[in-house]
Amino acid sequence: MNNGESRQESEESSAKGPAIGRAVKKGVRHALFPMLVLVVFSLIVDETYPFSDFPMYSRLPPNTEYYFFEAGNGDPLPAKACFGVSASAMKKMYEKRLRKMSKKRSLEAGYGIGGSDLSAEDKAAVGDELLDYLLPMG
Repeated sequence: MNNGESRQESEESSAKGPAIGRAVKKGVRHALFPMLVLVVFSLIVDETYPFSDFPMYSRLPPNTEYYFFEAGNGDPLPAKACFGVSASAMKKMYEKRLRKMSKKRSLEAGYGIGGSDLSAEDKAAVGDELLDYLLPMG
């Protein structure tokens, strides 16, 4: 009797084994599995470098530029309140236009020209283009 019972138990456990294996394989292949892995990974990693979007250094480099508007009397104007665009977004828009201009100048010259290598006239033209874009929003 013990022999029959142990055989039945071993058959049941072997039947469960492949079923569990199939369930695991099916779960790993499910579309939500990568999202689950990403959520668990994000919870474990938290806000540690290099997975953080916060600046790593306490000071900005000395060549950091700031862009702002000022009224006719010299008082600064809040970019977000006046134009609906934050100052950081405005800087990114300006730099994107500078890259576009430097690419254009590079093609004309036949060699690479960086945004910082552009002439003052080109930079002024890019700034005027950005102002033409922003002023109707204000």
